[in-house]
Amino acid sequence: MGLMTTFADRNDLRNALDAFYGSLKLRLDQFEAERYKLDRSEATRFSVFDYIDPDENALSRVLSDLLDPTGKHGQGTVFLMTFLEMIGVPSEAIRPPLRVKREDPTLYSDNFGRRIDITLKVGDLGIGIENKPWAEEGEHQLKDYMVHLRRKYGDRYVLVYLSGDGSAPVSLGNADLAAMEAAGTLKTLAYPTHVHAWLERCCEDCKAERVRWFLRDLIQFVESKFELVELSEETNR
Repeated sequence: MGLMTTFADRNDLRNALDAFYGSLKLRLDQFEAERYKLDRSEATRFSVFDYIDPDENALSRVLSDLLDPTGKHGQGTVFLMTFLEMIGVPSEAIRPPLRVKREDPTLYSDNFGRRIDITLKVGDLGIGIENKPWAEEGEHQLKDYMVHLRRKYGDRYVLVYLSGDGSAPVSLGNADLAAMEAAGTLKTLAYPTHVHAWLERCCEDCKAERVRWFLRDLIQFVESKFELVELSEETNR
């Protein structure tokens, strides 16, 4: 009798699973049909980044162009101002000249052969942005950038580190890292949180639909490529 009950239970379970998966397939088919109709006008799955796979340099170029007030996006200082707000630059400190430069050589450092990915000049404030979405830093790389910015701008500088997973730079050393974080001269930003939120703001504030579509594709790319991981204090240091 017990054996008969076991067979009956298994048969009931199999029937229940068949019914569940049959219902699920029906819903998925309906979803695909609705998405197909929507894609005729919205192309919800289309992204320019499906056809290109940007490396670190390409991403730096995109970010630099978005931050440039004279960029082809035509939005003036909108994207730059949102970025400056994100890294904590007070509004009263934002004044001309507003300039963006790519691959800025570290001429004020003892190691003048390095180049900072993006440099922003905001009035008398210098902001160096090191973009490290995937690659590791070179030995003393961020320390050389710090020295360059400090010698060129005095205490009027900020070094921004764009990390793929939220980890802090390792090429500064614990003492310099702690001192710069305390002084507010080092900002570590993560692609899946800070950069993603900045791009969302840019998309909201953008007045050009053509640029908004690009920003949406870029947001989708960030979502697909970067995942924030929980890092211990020791890992960050």
